[in-house]
Amino acid sequence: MIEAPRANNRRRALLTAAAALLALPVGARAQQTTPRAASAPPPSRGVVEAAADRTVERDADPWPVWGWLYRIGSDSADQLSLGALRDSTRSAPSLLRSASSETPRVTPEDRTGRLGAADWRWLAPSATVVLSTAIPYSLNDGALWAGRGLSLHVDGGWESALGRVRLILAPELLWIGNAHYRLADTGTMIAPSIPDGRSPYSSPWNGPPNSIDQPLRFGDARIARLDPGQSSVTVALGALDAGFATENEWWGPGVRNALILSNNAGGFPHLFLRSARPIATPLGALEFRYLLGGLSESAFFDTVTTNDLRSYSAAALTLQPRGVAGLTVGAARAVYAVADGATGIAAHALDVLASVPEPDYAAAADSVLGGRDQLLSLFTRWVLPAAGFEFHAEVARAAFPRSLRDLLVSPGHSRGHTVGLQWASDVLLRGGTVRLQAEYTNVEQDPSRYYRPVGSFYTSARVPQGYTHRGQVLGAAIGPGASSQWLAVDYFTPEWSAGVSLARIRWNNDAHNTRPWRPQQGNCEHDVSFLPTIRASARGPLGTISARLVTGKRMNAYFDNGGWCPSTPHPRDEGNIVLGVTIEPRF
Repeated sequence: MIEAPRANNRRRALLTAAAALLALPVGARAQQTTPRAASAPPPSRGVVEAAADRTVERDADPWPVWGWLYRIGSDSADQLSLGALRDSTRSAPSLLRSASSETPRVTPEDRTGRLGAADWRWLAPSATVVLSTAIPYSLNDGALWAGRGLSLHVDGGWESALGRVRLILAPELLWIGNAHYRLADTGTMIAPSIPDGRSPYSSPWNGPPNSIDQPLRFGDARIARLDPGQSSVTVALGALDAGFATENEWWGPGVRNALILSNNAGGFPHLFLRSARPIATPLGALEFRYLLGGLSESAFFDTVTTNDLRSYSAAALTLQPRGVAGLTVGAARAVYAVADGATGIAAHALDVLASVPEPDYAAAADSVLGGRDQLLSLFTRWVLPAAGFEFHAEVARAAFPRSLRDLLVSPGHSRGHTVGLQWASDVLLRGGTVRLQAEYTNVEQDPSRYYRPVGSFYTSARVPQGYTHRGQVLGAAIGPGASSQWLAVDYFTPEWSAGVSLARIRWNNDAHNTRPWRPQQGNCEHDVSFLPTIRASARGPLGTISARLVTGKRMNAYFDNGGWCPSTPHPRDEGNIVLGVTIEPRF
């Protein structure tokens, strides 16, 4: 039935009002009778079995439906992970994932609009507001660096499909208050002087040979920027996908920390070639990804303009072994180097296959050496839905073992690792689900550094900016030479969820350990954050709203213990309250 123009206008007005209201959590989620598998992720088992989704009728008209965009780390992505943990009929999220690979492709059955011969739809926006009262707090926030004060991140976009070609335009609008806070006192007993030619906002602890572009603050002014975000162009080539993207990639099983690629930094421009779906082989289901891209320096690192661009050549492979349900094993390697423009990046296309010997750290004590640097990892995840249990682990190194003897004698040399678990169980209370999560990550270097020099993880003796993009680490959110412990408990119902977590992070501890201790120096204490967090979300017909409240304290912030060692009469402890709210609407 075709409605009159006035009815269409009313529908558009209602849709506009819904966009303004965003995601008020009232009642159970609505679902259309017209197929819309791509418009939202499936809820988790236990939650979905307890929920009787109401039906909203829509008559066919040219107004397109709104699609759902997969966002790494979002509440919707978390629901997908929980569903696979409790339901053996659902596939666990891939260990190699991005927005374009996890967002269902728009199809004519979605009743989309028409643009020539192409199907298209809007991708529902998302908005995040973060308020940090004392110091910056920004972990796995993508292109957003949530400095002190108020920060805002808004995304959304448009998707189109024509034959083998699929286009996702999902830019991100960033606004960061970036209020003043006290940095480390450089050139004193607390922090060394910043190397010559570097920004006063750059890290004073990370000159050569542990060089990295990780500013303590991104300038002294507010930041407003439009980022290309989770945008991509994908061409389907049978069992393969190829294309160009600026989206984030998450490689590995970690929940809080992925050692090679995460969403801690913004996505970088890259070409990709990947499996379009798991490929059946005699050994099991195989997935792979290859990236060739360019990494950019931040504006607050150094004054050298000839090395602002780096090449990034990386590949990853996962296998779900035949006959072992729920098990996935994988490997990844990333190689990066200073490059001169697009042609320089192209010249490094096969770096992922190249040899990268350990650098001479003694020779790099005064200046970076140049050349290539690398990270590589092995990882696994085992999901047992019948028990609601998952175990995952990742081990990474900055250097290949020289020999089997070397591996046996010094297994921890240049190593980082993550170990974690999840457990979920349905409970009778309101038909909900309880989930327990725990994860331990350590990229601090082991004692082998005393007789065999090694750089701090994510820093580099060859590439001055280290393993970063625009001043943020591409891998684990805790950053170079750090360690963390995290424990969380959550309760889920069809309409809402709530939970608490505790986290401890010891920041840049390699930098602390490499400085000789003397009684007259005030950096004897470790820089540690303790982060109790309350989080909650509510889901309604118009979408989801989620919030987190962190009431943390950073003890001996930036290694300032306020006095001579070993006494600590006035330690610099920064009490910090962080409130974050995210809205994911549904239209």
